[in-house]
Amino acid sequence: MSKSICIISHQHLCRNPRVFKEAIALEKTGAKVTILTIVYNQVLLNEDNELLKNKKITYVFYHDTLSTRIGSLKNKAMVKLGRWMNSIGLENKWALGYAPALCLKMALKQKADLYICHQELPMYIGTKLLKKGKKVAFDIEDWYTNDLLPEAQKYRPQQLLQRSESIALTLGNLVYTTSEPMAKEIAKNYQAKVPEVIFNTFNSLTTLPIKTREDDYIKLIWISQTIGPGRGLEDFVTSMNEIHNNSFELNLRGNISEDYKLVLLEILKNHNHRINFLPSIPNVEIQADLANYDIGLALEPNFPPNKDLTISNKIFHYLSVGLPVIASATKGQLSLKEDFEGLLYYYSCQNDLSQILSSIQKGDLAAKKDEILSIFREKYDWQIAEKKIQKLINQHIS
Repeated sequence: MSKSICIISHQHLCRNPRVFKEAIALEKTGAKVTILTIVYNQVLLNEDNELLKNKKITYVFYHDTLSTRIGSLKNKAMVKLGRWMNSIGLENKWALGYAPALCLKMALKQKADLYICHQELPMYIGTKLLKKGKKVAFDIEDWYTNDLLPEAQKYRPQQLLQRSESIALTLGNLVYTTSEPMAKEIAKNYQAKVPEVIFNTFNSLTTLPIKTREDDYIKLIWISQTIGPGRGLEDFVTSMNEIHNNSFELNLRGNISEDYKLVLLEILKNHNHRINFLPSIPNVEIQADLANYDIGLALEPNFPPNKDLTISNKIFHYLSVGLPVIASATKGQLSLKEDFEGLLYYYSCQNDLSQILSSIQKGDLAAKKDEILSIFREKYDWQIAEKKIQKLINQHIS
């Protein structure tokens, strides 16, 4: 009889490719895989269903925020109340998300041989499952108690999250996270065993499209679900103003407000360069789109600590199609430097960034793609991570 695995999430599948790839990897082992999550957007639900078409994966919802039933409305009210209570110092589980009791009830109903918990509320649920004698793995995608600025933390139950992280890291049957620096730091913080590392990576693109160019711009790309202040873009555009020997086209793909568009356009004074604002596209289309650009951007700040320690998904997206990357010198992103020396650029201040932009030789960029792809396929391709997660889960589910 095949083993049963329940992956608990708090997000639509199309918004968390890590959960989807994990589910596919475990389905390949013959396990019965169930994803237990929440619904909050019909368009995203349609994307989820498209991803799961012809897949032997069960998709179950513990809460539907789109419903107008009394129970759903009550849960929405409890979340608002929970967040308000938390803001005045009364920490509670409802501040973590919708319907925690129902999530636990639905999880137990799955009777899984192993539960895998992602994100804040599922991590809390995982600690409750451990107390009930269940086997639980924790995928620490982010360091939740350290992924917000201090002024935003008042809406989050920090002490409750700290207890949950401590239980997960010290008592979980299996714990893994996204980078070596993250694994070492959270283990040190909680005096726990160092988690395994599963990079949040992708399969490399096997066929690169032939690009046709109508201009001489060096095309830069930044992708994110939401694009806004505090992500390094303001400094980047300021640095573009200093460059006169290259012409750059900064492409920003993601949801961005009209006000922030104006902020960036007002910063850009140098008419050698231009900025394009592009709409979000489904995850399955990202790689083919990225292959049309010259350089990827990952300009994350090094604060709060989670930003410093993790490796942004976008870096692996860029590398999976052979793009050189301009990346900020966070501990997580620097952990890739040894393998991609000379292919990734790092900066620690605006002056460094201006020097990097000035030194780029357009003719060298295409030649680097094959070298980048070769290294990526050897060490970072999702097929490698997939085999690792299959081995780890099989060891702990037996």
